[in-house]
Amino acid sequence: MDMSLKKNDRGSQIKWTENMDALLIEALLHRQQIGNRINGQWTSSSYDMMVKELLCIAAG
Repeated sequence: MDMSLKKNDRGSQIKWTENMDALLIEALLHRQQIGNRINGQWTSSSYDMMVKELLCIAAG
C-alpha cells in the first residue's frame, strides 16, 4: 500500500485510497464483533488496537 507523505505549506498529507477505506471498515467491523463498541461508542482501547493493526498492515 502506497502511503507516501507529501509535504506542502500545510504539513504532511497522505492520499486516501479505496483500499484504505476497505481496511478501515474491516478493522471497525472486527472491533465491533469482538465487543469493543459499547453503547454505540468505540472504546479508547479499540481505537488504539485499530491503529496498531492498520500500521502493521501498512508496514507490510
